[in-house]
Amino acid sequence: MKRRFTTESGFVYEYEWHLPSCPLQKIRPLNVDLLPDDTIQDNVIQDIDAALDAATRAKQTLVDRIGALPDNPRIQRLTDKCFVIMSSDLDDNWTPNYHDFRLQYRLLQALVMKTSFEKLKSTLEGVVATGTLPVTTLQYDRGFKFHPDVIANLKAMIT
Repeated sequence: MKRRFTTESGFVYEYEWHLPSCPLQKIRPLNVDLLPDDTIQDNVIQDIDAALDAATRAKQTLVDRIGALPDNPRIQRLTDKCFVIMSSDLDDNWTPNYHDFRLQYRLLQALVMKTSFEKLKSTLEGVVATGTLPVTTLQYDRGFKFHPDVIANLKAMIT
């Protein structure tokens, strides 16, 4: 593994590190070479760009997978925003948003895109644990209660 660093006087060193076979053995630098300062900056920026691209692709893959989750089998969709459901399937919640899985998946997709990559796992685990969006997230000031089937689909996807 190669490492580079710049001294206070502006010299740039490249080290080749050998991982110790024994935990008490120290890592020692080998092959010290003088490098131009621009090489290190370009490599670091390229590494940062590559990491950001990978994180963005991972978030987009997660958004795509959430969008591909199944719709509510108890409804008959007439259009994208209109559906029919039998009153016996309404249970204790009669709001249309509660039974519209596509709307709930869009809310989850927006949550994924809004959340920083570092907090994404804990945020999704919190949604699965509570069954609601975090308070004051997106357009719902008092939170949003997800249908248990949506939570089950999300839980199966992220575990």
